[in-house]
Amino acid sequence: MDKQTKSNTNPGRLAVVPGAQKLKDEDTYRLAAIVQSSTDAIIGKTLDGIITNWNPAAEKMYGYTAEEVIGKHISILAVPGGEKEFRDIQAIVNRGRSISRLQTKRRTKDGRDIDVSISAYPVRDQNDRVIGVSTIARDITEQIATERQLLQAQKMDAVGQLAAGIAHDFNNVITVIKAYSYLLKEYSHHPQQILRYAELTSQALDRAARVTSQLLAFSRKQPQQLQTVALNDIVSGLREFLSHALSENIELIVTLRSTGNVRVDTGQIEQVLMNLVINARDAMPTGGKLIVETTDVTLTEAYARAHGADIPPGNYQVLAVTDTGVGMDEITKTKIFEPFFTTKRGGQSSGLGLATVYGIAKQHQGYIWVYSESGKGTSMKLYLPQAAEASDAVVQRRVSQVAAPVGHETVLLVEDQKPLREIMQEYLRSLGYEVLAAEDGISAVHLLRSLGKNVDVLVTDMIMPGTRGAEVAYFGRQRYPRLKVIFMSGYGDMATRKQEAMNTAFLEKPFDLPTLARTIRELLDQDVL
Repeated sequence: MDKQTKSNTNPGRLAVVPGAQKLKDEDTYRLAAIVQSSTDAIIGKTLDGIITNWNPAAEKMYGYTAEEVIGKHISILAVPGGEKEFRDIQAIVNRGRSISRLQTKRRTKDGRDIDVSISAYPVRDQNDRVIGVSTIARDITEQIATERQLLQAQKMDAVGQLAAGIAHDFNNVITVIKAYSYLLKEYSHHPQQILRYAELTSQALDRAARVTSQLLAFSRKQPQQLQTVALNDIVSGLREFLSHALSENIELIVTLRSTGNVRVDTGQIEQVLMNLVINARDAMPTGGKLIVETTDVTLTEAYARAHGADIPPGNYQVLAVTDTGVGMDEITKTKIFEPFFTTKRGGQSSGLGLATVYGIAKQHQGYIWVYSESGKGTSMKLYLPQAAEASDAVVQRRVSQVAAPVGHETVLLVEDQKPLREIMQEYLRSLGYEVLAAEDGISAVHLLRSLGKNVDVLVTDMIMPGTRGAEVAYFGRQRYPRLKVIFMSGYGDMATRKQEAMNTAFLEKPFDLPTLARTIRELLDQDVL
């Protein structure tokens, strides 16, 4: 094979196309012209991943000439840390299986990372033995950027639809809190009643915090952030949020039968669920039943063929949303995933919802299946590959159950909201810390200048009048190079800016006091061997 593929005139160069060896010479050269003129990068490789063929489109896409890459390993295109993906693809195709439209990244000769859609196929000889691998790659960088813009636009469309329901819920929460605050004062001499009302007030605040947190996460413009999570937990966490989108004449039924985990961007899967629920709601203008359920399923190749699904066999978690609404005819079903297509009347929808759902499903190597009949309702099922590893939430729950750790170090607390500053100061002092407090960034800088003692930890809000938290942290580290810094913010977009610098952490408001204590202790203990 090596001798054939190194010759520019030998038909063996076209081993990149499955079955090309069996064509007559005339057809082979005609096929060669097609490969050379293709706008997709077509690459041939040996079973060991050595590049044997490289068409002009590959040169244009990746920046390398054929002479520069033929004879080298395909991992020359890997982004840092991405070498394993090449080995996995090679192993799958070497076993005779194909891979279709895998979205991933590749690095070009000039160091740029581009988004690509890759299909890989086994190359077979006349005896049907796998003797090589061909890949077809398409640059989808601009397409991905457009999809992200559509994703954000659709998010905001959904947020607008949720606003009325959320405002109604917040009014209820505020009413509850005001009522319990009044009762706390009325029963100030009854310790048991005080404890009860304090707990009920805390529960009401937790409900409000969950809504704001979910709304911020839902509307946030952010790249995909994968974590391992139970599909049931995603649905359960959003259940109350879903009710805001429904009218009182729609019955919400949630059935959780899934037993496994998925590796997903939680915010994006929440968005899929919200989109499907909103569509189902709009399909039932006079009311009905809306069923959200999860389950496990093992897909076979026969199933994929029967449903026309571009999805490999394996174990999947299924998120299904079913309604008893107006349904769709066959023509409508063929168009529902097209951007800007909508069956709703002018101004009621951006037409991006189901296009976004489809894009998110593909990003997660999943599949969305639709069944609908006019007048009988619709069922939409999202298939997500099951993750082998345990849920990240298991570890988080264990940590949250641990008692708040104590300390003796000096903490500088910078928070412009007086009630919050005072309660955090009181709490940290109760744990043994020496706490210095400043009402804004300017006061914090003055305090740092005048101190005659060391400060171990700076806990600062990021957004304050005048000097911001980042500037306080910069000044503090000029004075104390090993200063630990914890940034706090209630702005959702701040949470996506990972604090990767050493001795730095981030807390998104609202957070509870034990979480603050654990974060401080973890930072301080980083220096302990």
